[in-house]
Amino acid sequence: MKKITFLFASIIFSVVSTISAQTITFDWDTPAPTGVDASGLSATGTIIQTKNGITTMFAGTPIVAGIADFGGFGGSTGNTILPDAIGDATSATFTFSEPVNIVSILALDANGTNVDYTFTPTGGANSIVVGSLVGGTKTVNLNWIGVTSFTVTYSDAYAAFDNLIVIASALANTTFDWDTPDPTGVDPITLVSPTGEINQTKNGITTTLIGDPDLVTLLDLFGSFGSSGNIVVPYVGFGTITGGYTFAFSEPVNIVSIVAIERTGADIDYTFTPTGGSNSVVVESLVGGTKIVNLNWSDVTSFTVNHVGALPAFDNLIVTTSSLSTTTNVLAGVDIYPNPVQDYLYLRNVKNLESTKIYNNIGQLVSETKEEKIDFSYLNSGIYFLQITTGEGIGIKKIIKK
Repeated sequence: MKKITFLFASIIFSVVSTISAQTITFDWDTPAPTGVDASGLSATGTIIQTKNGITTMFAGTPIVAGIADFGGFGGSTGNTILPDAIGDATSATFTFSEPVNIVSILALDANGTNVDYTFTPTGGANSIVVGSLVGGTKTVNLNWIGVTSFTVTYSDAYAAFDNLIVIASALANTTFDWDTPDPTGVDPITLVSPTGEINQTKNGITTTLIGDPDLVTLLDLFGSFGSSGNIVVPYVGFGTITGGYTFAFSEPVNIVSIVAIERTGADIDYTFTPTGGSNSVVVESLVGGTKIVNLNWSDVTSFTVNHVGALPAFDNLIVTTSSLSTTTNVLAGVDIYPNPVQDYLYLRNVKNLESTKIYNNIGQLVSETKEEKIDFSYLNSGIYFLQITTGEGIGIKKIIKK
């Protein structure tokens, strides 16, 4: 067994990036983590904490993974988590219930030794980070986006971790369910839309169902056909119709899937036709009146649904923000420099430039211009996304601000 020496020192550190109200710190203090016994050990090696609807699951060595209070060593607060209370482990993994943006984590070595920890992410387009602990402690700035898990590897260390800071990812799924927040455009008593439009806004994106005026409504099928809570009904009457109703978005989105329903339980074909991006029409055959239709479209501004002879309804439309999509061919031949940038970013060889927008790593628009010289001087250090709109389309470039 390794000799353990706890060093208590005043460690001053700073996190460069500005932490917003959406930031979540997993500290394994409050609420109390699950998966450990009264002594703080985990029989399975798995320790779980949930905050603000996001769960992180820490996987260490069975029987000896646990939590301990290091008394503030290295800037820790309250509990820290240990992959192995004996100190013989060489890796640990953090897994999340949904994709997240990861800001930083406090890495410790209880012996106070200088050691390298390697952080390897899964999900998103991120790089491996090596954090060199000095005196057994370091706040490791990861600056990852869209991460579903990451693994830490090391050797000859008595490892511990605290204060894992994440932000709900802009690349995470947004589900339009027409439950919460309440949709707009419907009569509060009858739940019918007199204009034929029902809106819902989530994570800054608005979707609008455009159907038949006076017949568009919300219903609750009490879980039938795979629905949950409210469903949207573009036509509540009876008789043969051909569809032709549309889902429109306040900005281009990537569409994952939608639950399509035929309210009598009939087998029927629905045709989904997208607008925006380079996507294909999707035809799906509902069996028993329901199907989760996987659309897998990119940069869509709207889509229309058609069919013959159905009483249609829809639920759980899942999208991701297209603003943070990968770079398109629009940027072929375009020079974007310097990157990393400190004060000004320059564009060259852009044809028919219409606008440039800067988004931060949680998808918020922080700057917009039509110039080829873009001011980054007032922005905090971190990762940003440059969206360039030209007459040929939209391209996205990841930018690092020093």
